[in-house]
Amino acid sequence: MWDSFETKRSQSETVFFEDWISNAQKSESVMRSVRDVIFEAEAVAPEVTALRTVVQSPPYHSEGLMVMDHLERMLTGLFAIIEGASLLDIEEFAREQSWHPQLRELEETMREYAATLEAFVFIHDLAKSSTVSFTSTEGSVGASEGFIEGSRLDVDTLSQRYSKLVRSVEASDDSLDISESLKKFYDQTSARVHYYGHAQGAMEDRFEHARDSLSDLFRLGDRDREVLALLVRSHIDVIKFFKDGADPAKIDVLLKRSQKVGLDGNNILDLQLAVLLLDTAIGSLHYKDGKTSVDIGPFVGFLQSEQQGAPDRLDRRHERLRLREARELKSATERAGIDAISVIELLKLPVGHVRAEVLEDIRRLVMHSHAEVSIDEYPTEILNGITRARALYQSSKRG
Repeated sequence: MWDSFETKRSQSETVFFEDWISNAQKSESVMRSVRDVIFEAEAVAPEVTALRTVVQSPPYHSEGLMVMDHLERMLTGLFAIIEGASLLDIEEFAREQSWHPQLRELEETMREYAATLEAFVFIHDLAKSSTVSFTSTEGSVGASEGFIEGSRLDVDTLSQRYSKLVRSVEASDDSLDISESLKKFYDQTSARVHYYGHAQGAMEDRFEHARDSLSDLFRLGDRDREVLALLVRSHIDVIKFFKDGADPAKIDVLLKRSQKVGLDGNNILDLQLAVLLLDTAIGSLHYKDGKTSVDIGPFVGFLQSEQQGAPDRLDRRHERLRLREARELKSATERAGIDAISVIELLKLPVGHVRAEVLEDIRRLVMHSHAEVSIDEYPTEILNGITRARALYQSSKRG
């Protein structure tokens, strides 16, 4: 499993979202994967390297000074999930039982379409390098420094000035890291960075070579590239659709957009939910009124909209999960030597209701790993099998 993030803990033990991300950032295997894939992406697309010098700002991006900090955080969460981290370990999600089927299905989607999502991380913000602009509150320190619309200074000069000033805040106080310095600078100046039109800009001809090179890197087929293009073009719309809460009508809008270009609307919705999670909740750190937080608002708005506006999708998701759990349970009990046939032979169970009750009890004990098992109820061979099957079953649920 994984070295520092995945530990044995009870199902009831959860952590808040920011701690979940911090744990992932402490995993050597996760961060090695992040560094490796960034190195590979920069090797084939210099436009990715350019994002190391594109500045960003609160309130939506206080995770770091540069856009690359945002991408690295997205990749960290993605690789954590690929390696077995569960969204159900996040307190903000675990407490809402009605979301669990959607979240489990989302984890499976993210693992299955990992290559497409990795490509999305690098491509979706490519055009930020050419769409940077600044604003500040009138009369603020930021305005006096030139961080305003229609500034007499060109964007490159303003970007360099912005970076230098944030770095000077960091240098003035040894207790501040770059994220804290960025927030302090924002409080002092109200200077904000914008990238109007970057979602559509990333699909313009000037980024075609970068898109193709990155798609080749992740071995995406023609259909995957069509899906990726739609995800990139729509990612800002999806945020806007659900940032103020549930809006079930927007689910239908997204479905029709996908179908209009000949793509499977339900599949696209699954992936749009995945990129929304990566972009806004995992990849970004929100800052408001002196407080930092993970903004799960748009993601929750999408979940709730789906529940209210597409109950048929939820029904199909429940059925897929039921079938998957049955397969995982069957595999775990077989590998542990306590499948139905083995148990019947070991316990010499006759046909009838007793046999059915015993088999159901063993299945229950495997599925619910914290249910108490009486050592007097079953022989040692069965008890050992239950222990092994529990471990196998829980492992399969984590991918």
